Amino acid sequence: MEGKCKFYDYILLLEPTSPLRDFNDINNSIEFFISNKNAKSCVSVVKSELSHPSFLFEMNNELLKSYNDSNNVVRRQDLNDLYYPEGSIYLCSVSEYKKTKTFYNDNFTVGFEIPYWKSFEIDTIEDFFIIESLMKNEINKKLN
Repeated sequence: MEGKCKFYDYILLLEPTSPLRDFNDINNSIEFFISNKNAKSCVSVVKSELSHPSFLFEMNNELLKSYNDSNNVVRRQDLNDLYYPEGSIYLCSVSEYKKTKTFYNDNFTVGFEIPYWKSFEIDTIEDFFIIESLMKNEINKKLN
């Protein structure tokens, strides 16, 4: 757009593989981003509920080995919450994106938390059926 003399302060990437994201998520993420004065980008994240690196294993010749090289058994309740980018919202200042070519930087990216059920993406046919079911059930909730 710059070639047409139109300039923008921010870039917002909304990937089509995240159909459970809605306009409230988008608006709330923009407000969240703007309210964080030191932030130059914002990425939607979801709390990792399924697996924590402390509980992951590698398998070599069918033998399990702790991924983090620790034999310490840690209670799930004692672990810090971890988050992963779930892929539905990426927001960044245009100037920072031009400089870094990324939405992620430990020094300026804030995470906007999305509920787990909205974090599903369509990457496989199985994903499609899961999301289709979630969408039907969510629509039914709104109708009742």
